[in-house]
Amino acid sequence: GVAVIARLLEDMGLRVGIIAQPNPRRVVDFTQLGEPRLFFGVTSGCSDSMLNNYSPTRRPRKIDNYSPGRLPGKRPDHAPIVYTRSLKEVFPNVPVILGGIEASLRRLAHFDFFDDEVKMSILAESGADLLVYGQGERTMREIVDELREGKGLSGCRKIRGVVWRASLDEKLEATVGEHTMVPSFEETVQSKDAFYDMAKTNLHNMDPHFAKVLVQEHPNAYVVINKPQIPLSTAELDEVYELEYTRTPHPKYKKQGAIPAFETVKFSIMTHRGCNAGCNFCPIYFHQGRYITSRSEENIVDEVEHVSKFHYFRNVISNVGGPVGNVYKSQCAKLDEGAEADGACERPSCTYPDPCKNLTIDQKPYLDLLKQVLAVENVRQAFIASGVRYDLLEHDEHGQELLELLIERLSGRQFKTAVVHVSDSVNRRAGKYTTETTERFMDNCVSTVKKLGMDGDFEIIPYFTASHPGSTMEDALDVAMFLKEHGLERIQIHDFVPTPGTASECM
Repeated sequence: GVAVIARLLEDMGLRVGIIAQPNPRRVVDFTQLGEPRLFFGVTSGCSDSMLNNYSPTRRPRKIDNYSPGRLPGKRPDHAPIVYTRSLKEVFPNVPVILGGIEASLRRLAHFDFFDDEVKMSILAESGADLLVYGQGERTMREIVDELREGKGLSGCRKIRGVVWRASLDEKLEATVGEHTMVPSFEETVQSKDAFYDMAKTNLHNMDPHFAKVLVQEHPNAYVVINKPQIPLSTAELDEVYELEYTRTPHPKYKKQGAIPAFETVKFSIMTHRGCNAGCNFCPIYFHQGRYITSRSEENIVDEVEHVSKFHYFRNVISNVGGPVGNVYKSQCAKLDEGAEADGACERPSCTYPDPCKNLTIDQKPYLDLLKQVLAVENVRQAFIASGVRYDLLEHDEHGQELLELLIERLSGRQFKTAVVHVSDSVNRRAGKYTTETTERFMDNCVSTVKKLGMDGDFEIIPYFTASHPGSTMEDALDVAMFLKEHGLERIQIHDFVPTPGTASECM
């Protein structure tokens, strides 16, 4: 997020100022640090501003867990657009670079569930100069290098992970080179088939090894999406997490109350990035990609030892994982064999409908890492709040041992697991595992709890998604019957919200 990119830029020798949650109606909020020498970076934070401001029923949320005191309204709707326009009014000649999850997912024309309309690329609508999508460390380094050398924004047009605008009278073959045209913004507004074609093309051009440059025509410009950035190596990711972080919120918030979202992750340890599941409803594939980049065990344990010495550490690590916990160090065998130039394959998911034969499924590295974390002095308890892919547990000889450790030491007597649904027709649309897989896992959990002597002292809490496209009332009844058959009294349910850019959005 902001802290990572800010520390990275500082490490490059830049001075970085952060304007936290500026008020668009107060010009002084945007001028308080003066005019930057290189650029303004704009993000709405670690969640989409519309998703943050509205419930799945499109009602304004009464609280904001990402703001001090949980006060709502601190970030405007479509925050990157509002912030960019405010900056351009005051500093019209300073480049503005968009980044973060909201900008990443809205880089093409997209359907906004809350406004109930197809909207332009956020780059075209905001008037920003560049957009960085995906993980931004390598991309931002390259942008800064170009700007420092005086090449300006035009020097950034060939950088991976960058989205830029070309004028409608430019000859794309000369300025862009080889590319693929996707249906224009106007076409996606008028035709669902065109929208589907655009989304499908985007889906199949997310692999940095074989993706093509995409171009979409908008009323005022061509939006050019360069190839995705190459993921960081383990050594590079270790360097990112070795930078000096304060692990505290922005000083502006010091007297404004606690920030619940920060309290949740204050002692959370990120082990890896990326998710190879490629679930149809999940935006992680479009933001972090499907290749898993893992930190080294030494780097992770060093961080645990570091935070365990904080005077306010309460002996608990709230999470040891990434988007999903148990894909740590999971890789494609084709890449391990040195085929980086060709990439792996064009499957968006390495696990659905069945794990790919080239996917290395080895739970031992994650198992060993968790044991090392639990062995750190002052660490009494650790959790896997990221959850686990239980379909992968049964494909590895160490899966059962990991499950036993999870139940006994890493769950706090409550194991929350993302089932999503028990209707195979819904799961097929969502890109999740079958009901049969879920049944086997639930039965294994029950038998494992009894084996560990924890029967009656342990609770499984499944996490379901309601109203995913294709869901029916009969499917909802299937969930009710599933809960009754397994004696599950506590569950978590959330309403599906179509996230911009995802496959489920098209449904």
